[in-house]
Amino acid sequence: MQGAIIYSWTGTVPGREAASKKLMEDSIAFSEKSVANGRISDYAWYLSTQGGTSFCIVRGEMETLIGALADPELNLLNARSGLINQNFHWGIYATGDSIPMMFEMFLATSAQVA
Repeated sequence: MQGAIIYSWTGTVPGREAASKKLMEDSIAFSEKSVANGRISDYAWYLSTQGGTSFCIVRGEMETLIGALADPELNLLNARSGLINQNFHWGIYATGDSIPMMFEMFLATSAQVA
């Protein structure tokens, strides 16, 4: 089942710009290592050019992504991100071939609630 971890933030906390640069370098290094060892399929950065929300999208198999969330190095990167970036959020999402299954699960669940 395909999935993605989507990170978003709205800027750097003033005064933490140098820490932000180091965080991005460390995040890219971690992502490159994760692609090389097959933990993730790919990743892409989307940096706002007008001061809005920026994103990093990490794609892979859902089970592998969930397992990666237990990695101490990723936990440290996520914790640093929360301290360095404004309005930092992340979540895990279904994508690709898992969308029909997730939609069917939603329909089945909603039928039980109705």
